[in-house]
Amino acid sequence: MKQFYSYLVQGMDKGSALRLAKLALIDLYGRNKAVPFFWAGFVMIGESSTPIFPEP
Repeated sequence: MKQFYSYLVQGMDKGSALRLAKLALIDLYGRNKAVPFFWAGFVMIGESSTPIFPEP
């Protein structure tokens, strides 16, 4: 979740931030240890194509 929030602060949209955070976890621990049990529960519900902090 720390990686997810850091992506949001960087201005990424919510869906992309969640996707990249999941991929970062898989890259960090490898496919054998980063099983979906640890990351699949985090899902985006609702509109996800806009950033939380829009540019002024």
